[in-house]
Amino acid sequence: MRPPSLATGARQILTLLNVDTRMVRPASVEERMHLFLGMNDIAEAAEGQILPGEDHLSQLLRFVQAWDPETPLVLHCYA
Repeated sequence: MRPPSLATGARQILTLLNVDTRMVRPASVEERMHLFLGMNDIAEAAEGQILPGEDHLSQLLRFVQAWDPETPLVLHCYA
C-alpha cells in the first residue's frame, strides 16, 4: 500500500503516539522531516508504558526550531 500524501502541502510532521500505534508516513514527507515521539499519555510512571520526558521535549524543540514557519506543519497525536 502506498502511503497517502498530505492535502495540507506540509513537508513536516510531528507525531506524538504510543510506540505500538501504527503510523504510515505520507509519501510526500521525507523520513528526516517526520519526528515520531513514542510515549504514552500518562502523568506518572506505569509498568509497560513510556512516560514523556526531557528527551522527548528536547527532540520536539530541535524539530520545531528547524521548521520553516512559512510552510505548514502537521501535528499528529491521539490523547
